Amino acid sequence: MDTKVSTLILASGPWDVPKVYSLFTFMEAETILSISLVCDNVDCRIWHFTTHGRYTNFALSHTGIGTSSNPSKKLWKHLWKMKVPAKIQHFFWRFAQNGILTKVVLFYRKIAMDETCFRCSTGCETSVYAVGYFKLNVNGALDLQDGFRGVRLIVRDSHGVLIGAVVMRAPSLLFVFATELYALKVGLSFALDVSLLPLVVESDSLAAVQLLSKEEEYLAPEGVLVTEIRLPFLALSSCVRFVPHTANTVAYRIAHYSL
Repeated sequence: MDTKVSTLILASGPWDVPKVYSLFTFMEAETILSISLVCDNVDCRIWHFTTHGRYTNFALSHTGIGTSSNPSKKLWKHLWKMKVPAKIQHFFWRFAQNGILTKVVLFYRKIAMDETCFRCSTGCETSVYAVGYFKLNVNGALDLQDGFRGVRLIVRDSHGVLIGAVVMRAPSLLFVFATELYALKVGLSFALDVSLLPLVVESDSLAAVQLLSKEEEYLAPEGVLVTEIRLPFLALSSCVRFVPHTANTVAYRIAHYSL
């Protein structure tokens, strides 16, 4: 079959669904339509021997070629373009750079004698600890029988008081890993809309947490979701951490209400 990808995409940007189903088998069409499209991006080469699509020295030792990039500059540009007062942008920047003069920073600079918070005398006074924080638990769910996907998020304050919860269906064409990323995207969008600052994000998807902890560009099909997550992630001065499934039980159970 001599068909180019461009012939399967409409001029307005999305997939030409009828044409895809007419040219491919049902399973092939489902796989193709599950790939997200970003219409304003320029096509680029990817290294298909790695999951993230980028070349590494480790990949070279096994097969050969590649490139690398750092998207952090794009994230900072997004911060400075945000339509918020300049003092808020400056605070976000200082917070992200660990520039708030907390006990941890003062101890590192050999000014304070210890890192202990002077208010509670128990925890280490990091930037997040000093200003208080919101905790966002996210989870993606999959019904293997019907193929439905769902996401759920729960927001609590630093004292564990419930702030809000969201349960909704996810696009049915997403893969399992993409469903976890989609849950993170929905959660961060919700947090940004209601100004939950600063934010600690918890997920039971270790792969998603490890991916978001890196700065390298991700060129696999889920890369569109990764980019859409990283931008609000910086704007919210967030940190993400992995929690085992047993510690994310409430999130897991609520997610299944969306199926």
